[in-house]
Amino acid sequence: MGLLDGKNAIIYGGGGSIGSAIARAFAREGCAVYLAGRTAASLQVLADDIQAGGGQAHPAVVDALDETAVQALGKDPARVKVQVFMLGAGLAGLAGAFYAHVITYISPDQFLPLVTFYVWIAIIIGGPGRTSGAVIGSLILLVFLEGSRFARDFVPGVSEVQMASVRLALVGLSVDARHAVHVA
Repeated sequence: MGLLDGKNAIIYGGGGSIGSAIARAFAREGCAVYLAGRTAASLQVLADDIQAGGGQAHPAVVDALDETAVQALGKDPARVKVQVFMLGAGLAGLAGAFYAHVITYISPDQFLPLVTFYVWIAIIIGGPGRTSGAVIGSLILLVFLEGSRFARDFVPGVSEVQMASVRLALVGLSVDARHAVHVA
């Protein structure tokens, strides 16, 4: 007898690592799991795994980014977008409050447009729409920005100002290369 016997759960992103772990845990406790995601193959593999263990799993391909499909379900995509934006803004405000508490000093000089530019570049390099994309993009950007400081020692006759220009050019080329790979 499980804690969730007779209960139902809809797991969005069931084909991903977090969604599949949650689905498996719920199914172990007796819950009937309805798996929703964008890739039928990964959802079916998870459903077969849960059913092999004696659980109930029902996969369904759902793309929440398809506005026509969302409207067909009776939801207003514009309203959902506003709700997501407001939730994100609230979380950003909460993060700012925690940041101010930890730092104990806030100055407008801490928030230059260049910092925002670097965040966007990291997301673009890593691939938007992927959870791991921001982390991978941040690491690649960090290698370009910080690694090029040490490269100056190996390139004779290049000043710090020139290396800063090369650094920004490398970041721009990495974004262009990422875009070329994404489009192809």
